[in-house]
Amino acid sequence: MIGDMDNSLTYAASLLNIKRKQYKSNTKEAYKILEPIDQLCNRFKFFINKHRGFLKEELQDYINLFIFIENEKYKCTDLYLVTKKLLSLLFTYKKANP
Repeated sequence: MIGDMDNSLTYAASLLNIKRKQYKSNTKEAYKILEPIDQLCNRFKFFINKHRGFLKEELQDYINLFIFIENEKYKCTDLYLVTKKLLSLLFTYKKANP
């Protein structure tokens, strides 16, 4: 887990046996490493705010859609092809029963 020196996740990380890489805030190194993470979090926050009113039970589906969009924009710049791929995945998706 990469983050700043904030200790709020220390307990959870230790329970889950997750290694942490921490950076001191307000340094050039921290900015270089943490800025892309901050930008991703901001894009996710914007995405969720655009889709207010969704059912909490569908949160994972919204996260999956966000990650799909994030990954695809680096692979293909043709919006038509990305949309076609997304629609293909949507129509072949089989949701597991809980």
